[in-house]
Amino acid sequence: MDTSAYYFPGEPDFSIGKAKRADVHFVSDSHYHNTYEIYYLVSGTRRQFVDHTIYDMKKGDLILIPKGSIHKTTAIVKNPHTRYLINFSEEYAESICREMGEKSVKSVFDTTVISIPESRREYILSLFDRIEEEYLERKSDKYADAMIKNYLSELFVFILRYNKRKRGGDIPEEIPEKEIQTAARFIYDNYDKDITLSKVAGYVHMSESYFSKKFKSVTGLNFSEYLVSTRMKRADELLLNTNKSIADIAAICGFSDANYFGDVFKKRKGVSPNKYRKFKGRM
Repeated sequence: MDTSAYYFPGEPDFSIGKAKRADVHFVSDSHYHNTYEIYYLVSGTRRQFVDHTIYDMKKGDLILIPKGSIHKTTAIVKNPHTRYLINFSEEYAESICREMGEKSVKSVFDTTVISIPESRREYILSLFDRIEEEYLERKSDKYADAMIKNYLSELFVFILRYNKRKRGGDIPEEIPEKEIQTAARFIYDNYDKDITLSKVAGYVHMSESYFSKKFKSVTGLNFSEYLVSTRMKRADELLLNTNKSIADIAAICGFSDANYFGDVFKKRKGVSPNKYRKFKGRM
């Protein structure tokens, strides 16, 4: 399968799933979607690459991924891991927003990674367990969705309190693989320009061959895959939210010409840019 970032249209308003992976071979494709994502690592270690930042996760870490963010999960070392994954749409969270305030709920995602203290991990895991139990009963129990939102609200409150502590400066941050993060940020901020492997490698003072191997080993993506994924994400937004021509969108997003953009887009999405726009991304 093409490992460039792909988009999930037509997702449900809410979903939760728990998975145990016995070995290192499982690596998700990079992707983005129109839902918020909460990933809780119950055991093991994982590496998350979100937009342009690398996060090394350990047992008890929780990562919050805003909607529309390109992300990919890879292994750090050979070990099994267990994780919970929650996805929910902005519409699903509307009732929670009314009770807690829209800004409060959105500010939940101001922090990306939370290291749950060991003394609170049992409590957080129980929240995920209860949400999953209600989710499995939602077709036969008309009150299940209300309970899911109650538990999700409780999780939000925990995160908001954490955010308040973090702003107070008592939670230190570590920056893994700083040079690669610098390179990814440079690509993310300059995707519309003539970016080459040589330019980015020079920007972080590495040889092309070393940088290419290092970028792939750290992020799980080739340099070209990440660059095209970043450009495609922006093109997706412009196609669905503006009336700009295909040629203009190609130029804005850094593609050499409209024909090349059309070929790349169809390869990634399975349809032409015009058809994707016509059906509002619901393909």
